Amino acid sequence: MPWTAYATSTENHNNWVYVGCDGHGGVVCKDHTTHHNPAGWIGQGDTYGSDVDCLVPSALTPVTDMSTFNERFIAGGGVLERVCPSCSASHQSIFYKRTGGDVATANLDWNDLFRSNWFSNNNNMGTNFELYSSKADMLAGENKWTYCNYNDHNIGFPRDCGPHGGIGGQWNSLNRGGHAVTWNMP
Repeated sequence: MPWTAYATSTENHNNWVYVGCDGHGGVVCKDHTTHHNPAGWIGQGDTYGSDVDCLVPSALTPVTDMSTFNERFIAGGGVLERVCPSCSASHQSIFYKRTGGDVATANLDWNDLFRSNWFSNNNNMGTNFELYSSKADMLAGENKWTYCNYNDHNIGFPRDCGPHGGIGGQWNSLNRGGHAVTWNMP
């Protein structure tokens, strides 16, 4: 499994391999137990206290079958990386991390949202998701992007979103040109 949570030194490390979120702030472990607010857990460099956030994956793999895009995004807890070698340096690698609510019940077509129609319905930065330029930043929760816009039909992710302000022409689209990209997910 690419998802990992680390136990304190007094715990059996094998029982703490993280396999998913329960959608209600709980952490589901390899032994199929669900834990809410687990004191002493360490992951992403932080100790979890009263608010448990689902951990992010330690490894991402390419999506080669687009018919499984939605399934993989939901199973991966709402984390993906978009890789765009032809984009400007700030947009060659973008990490999207879903933060607002259960990914499975968001009632969104993730494939369409990212690849064709980057819209704001149930998809607002700061409320529903965060963007990062690196996996390290995403894991640490540091250097979140500060600007995002939406709602241009047939323009996909990330429209003009940028680390410190709007940056146009870095989007992908199935219908209107844009950049050729690949997608990595847990």
